[in-house]
Amino acid sequence: MALAGEPELLVLDEPTTGLDVTTQAHVLDLLDEIGARTGTAMVYVSHDLGVIARASERLAVMYAGEIVESGPTAALFATQHHPYTRGLLASVPRLHVPALPQAMAGQPPQPGSHGIACAFAPRCAFASEVCHTVAPALTTSDVGRAVRCHHWPQVAAATTIELLPRAFHNVSGEAGAQLELEDVAITYARRGVVALIQRLTGHTSPPTVSAVSLRLRRGTTLALVGESGSGKSTIARAVAGLQPVLTGSMRLGDSDLTAPVQRRPLDVRRSIQLIFQNPDASLNPRQTVGEILARPQQLFFGLNASERRARSIALLEQMRLGAHYLDRFPGQLSGGEKQRVAIARAFAAEPELILCDEVVSALDVSVQAAVLSLLAELQAERGVSYLFISHDLAVVRAIADQVAVLYQGRLCEVGPVEHVYAPPFHPYTASLLAAAPEPVPGRPTRPLDRESAMHDAPQAQGCPFYQRCPQRIEPTCAVEEPPWRHFAHGHAIRCHLAFDTKEAVTAALGSAAVEHSTHTASL
Repeated sequence: MALAGEPELLVLDEPTTGLDVTTQAHVLDLLDEIGARTGTAMVYVSHDLGVIARASERLAVMYAGEIVESGPTAALFATQHHPYTRGLLASVPRLHVPALPQAMAGQPPQPGSHGIACAFAPRCAFASEVCHTVAPALTTSDVGRAVRCHHWPQVAAATTIELLPRAFHNVSGEAGAQLELEDVAITYARRGVVALIQRLTGHTSPPTVSAVSLRLRRGTTLALVGESGSGKSTIARAVAGLQPVLTGSMRLGDSDLTAPVQRRPLDVRRSIQLIFQNPDASLNPRQTVGEILARPQQLFFGLNASERRARSIALLEQMRLGAHYLDRFPGQLSGGEKQRVAIARAFAAEPELILCDEVVSALDVSVQAAVLSLLAELQAERGVSYLFISHDLAVVRAIADQVAVLYQGRLCEVGPVEHVYAPPFHPYTASLLAAAPEPVPGRPTRPLDRESAMHDAPQAQGCPFYQRCPQRIEPTCAVEEPPWRHFAHGHAIRCHLAFDTKEAVTAALGSAAVEHSTHTASL
């Protein structure tokens, strides 16, 4: 639609936000093709530095309404001359670095409130007295580069930022499983007379989710990954009691979760809480933060007004907010502050399990890093478990202990994150990793072919990934259910391919795919 008038300039505002990695890669390839064919210049507005590295030749970094650094994209990613650019890159999770990204200290100023000094000075490790009294000018720092900083030579000469590896939980066994799903099938098909007629006429379609068995141990994080439509949110909705289960069992400890939420005991409902992708849609705009946090305390614990207020203040302080937020409405908060309130509301119920559905996908990288760090800290302090749904494979690498890869509602691969992200892996997992953009200029992505096949109805037999798999075995993959192949540390792959070494994976998937999927990025 935007190209109908054959424009000379196309402005793209977050063109890939919310898309899974395969669709994202296809969109970027399409835009590349359009630009090459028509000569249309494009301006990307995005907080996804992986997309920026993949799509742009020049980069302008903005803070508090001003350009603080600009220049060739490759040069800015290689050496940062402004501390804000440096902080942004440190905030980006890396696909093969098992570490939480580093969040920047402080908050950006309110529009027009920073006066004549450097707007970034209150958050800057390089700031001196002049930064708090004199606004820096945008000056040339190198060929083709400009920077707005009094101390850019010191910033440019600073050592690279090392990300500290985080400790992952030992999840190789099944002992102590808190959440258990066994052969779960879920369908959105109609029920009643319509369903009966379909069964009698043989026109029933396979379930949306089929034969899913998962184990989540207490105090750990299990991530569900896959393209849009793979069944991730459907599973979370079933665990929450918002979507009925067709067959199979679900348990949280000793509690049966197959009953809908309205029929579950109050304590079970308290034990499972949700944090949604968009806090604007999940926070009542007509209620203050205090009223939002008070509701679960009143419902589940029967606390009086003074007790609720004291506990709400404690929750806000734990979320790096303060008591003065109690009287604010959601519309008066930034995106990161709203998501922190949503997290506080979930923890107000003192849950055992929190369902995190794309909780950081709409946040900029600095706020995303802060929220991920907060979730990790709260898990360590309270022993809560997370069922974490995300399209962003780098975020999953940073936060998850275990990963389950889904395709058309079927499990392809499960295991500890460090094993799922390294060979041997399922061809679909390899394809997802190869399609994921990283903050490394010039690194190509490799999207899956036959994108439309993913949206077809699930196959009734054979491997669900068969139509798109470049390594499919004819006719075996089309007609036979793939077996589970088990490796060390609880890592399992459901595939007809019999590889179990990096050399075998390379032979099956191609050296380019394996090298892309196993490289280690550094700042």
